[in-house]
Amino acid sequence: MKSLFKLFERLGHKDIFDSQLNEAQHNLPFIRQCSKEFSSWIALAFIIALLGGVLQIVTFDFLGELVDWLDTSGDRAQLNGKGVDLAIIAIAIAIVIPTITLGKNLVFHQLLGPNLQKNTIIKLYRTLIGSPASYHEEDDPGSTAIVIVDTSEAIIDVVLQFCGFAGFLLAFLGALLFYVGNIDGWLILPFLIWTSVFLALLFWQWIPKAKVTNRLEAESCAEITGKFTERFARIRTVKMLSNKEYEQKFVEKWATRHRRVVAKEYRVFSNFASMTGLLNGILVVGTGALCLKLWMDNSISIGEFSMVLALVYRVISLSEWCQDEFDAFFVSWGQVTVGRELINEFLEDVELFEEEGKFNVTRGKITFKNVEFAYENKAPLFTDLSLKIKAGEKVGIIGPSGAGKSSILNMLSGIDEIEEGAIYIDGKNIEDFSTNGVCSEISFLNQDIGLFNQSIFENIAFGLNNVSRESVRQALEKANALEFVQSYEDTRGRQGLCAFIGENGGQLSGGQRQRLALARAILRDKKILLLDEATSALDPDLKAQFIATLKTLMKGKTVISIAHSYDVLTMMDRIIEIKDGKIARDGKPIDIL
Repeated sequence: MKSLFKLFERLGHKDIFDSQLNEAQHNLPFIRQCSKEFSSWIALAFIIALLGGVLQIVTFDFLGELVDWLDTSGDRAQLNGKGVDLAIIAIAIAIVIPTITLGKNLVFHQLLGPNLQKNTIIKLYRTLIGSPASYHEEDDPGSTAIVIVDTSEAIIDVVLQFCGFAGFLLAFLGALLFYVGNIDGWLILPFLIWTSVFLALLFWQWIPKAKVTNRLEAESCAEITGKFTERFARIRTVKMLSNKEYEQKFVEKWATRHRRVVAKEYRVFSNFASMTGLLNGILVVGTGALCLKLWMDNSISIGEFSMVLALVYRVISLSEWCQDEFDAFFVSWGQVTVGRELINEFLEDVELFEEEGKFNVTRGKITFKNVEFAYENKAPLFTDLSLKIKAGEKVGIIGPSGAGKSSILNMLSGIDEIEEGAIYIDGKNIEDFSTNGVCSEISFLNQDIGLFNQSIFENIAFGLNNVSRESVRQALEKANALEFVQSYEDTRGRQGLCAFIGENGGQLSGGQRQRLALARAILRDKKILLLDEATSALDPDLKAQFIATLKTLMKGKTVISIAHSYDVLTMMDRIIEIKDGKIARDGKPIDIL
């Protein structure tokens, strides 16, 4: 069986690296985009579910005939003539139905389940990661990450629930009406009335309300999960500044908000379940009375009588299954809506990766021409910024807090989008290329180091393809970090380059984190190097080593450095002072400092 499972898991594996999502106004087009590689398999899953529904009615038909044979055979020996029929029934129940069930599970759970989720996660992530950094900085990153995973799971649930449940229900009810109609035309009436009223309650009473409440529940889940994720991600701040009473109020506030939303969702479900229970009771009484009347009139046999009543109770259990399945379906549907709207919100500013690799820096000449920039809903930070930096020139930027020093670096790398003017690198307008393409030609060394809870190797080689362990070791050695890396061991016993360093390098000291950032910049080895308070976390001894390494790293590169450190600024060729959105002074370090 394990080999069979692996076979179907491989059948569903598809490479979709170049696939990204487009804006969708409704959930169905959005789901089709996410699952388009699997359309033929989804159709097969629906057909298998149809077969399951039909076979269940056929089984009831067989059992009804068996009851009639037992009722009409005065002598047990007379059943010997039914041997072939009994063998067919046995084969259908013992072999055919289990085989179809196995096929359904293979297609649903081995082929579609894991592969559809993987592809959906890739599409959602690639679409959202291309949007401007400002969007993610304004939003809760924990909520965005959770929406990606939850939406991928919800799309699987919607597809599988629709194929499995809707396909089965359609076939079952169709075969049911055909079967009881063949027994007696009057028997269609109670089932037809039940089906009509049930579908009316479903589509006009429950579904419209469930769509709203389940969407609100999905939004509430994303919000509260994001709040908790943010809390635990900043656990040191919580421990230092917060207290038990404050955290109790925090969790009660968000748990109470979520409770109100969930209570509304369950009210809708309970109301529908109550009305369905009343409808089921009427079906039992009405069908039972009609069957009794037809049997007394010799219009139906005892076997048909018993099987129709058995089908009534199967319909009742099916209606209860309906409630659970539709409730789960619309919970998933609400989550799909949340994911689709998040994609639509970002999509206008999404930068596809098609331009990646086309941007190439050979010299490192930088030009800001009449640049205007402002953060959203704020006054302009720069109104007419013009600046030229020669290839290989080292420029330090100073100025008061909030003057826009870091914004210059962010505009140059394309992370912050300018409103007017242009920025050129080697004569190429960076707006003609993706942010990813521009950043791939720049080395960064920031105060906010940006480490991940991954191995040291993965952190140093982040964003680079096909990096060897030896090249990472060499970069660590140049950054004076190899010694501590080789002796480092994480809480799970992983050592050296394989050791994990915690969220944002939380298991390391500030100096160790800064040296890893330096090793990352050394490994990238680009023509342009951007420094933003790169020595802020270092003690005097480490700072001296760091600056010595930095001098070597800067050779042959265009450097822009934001620093308060006199030692770093004196290594620059020029110093530019930014004040009130303009260049207040521009000259040699000896004249400015």
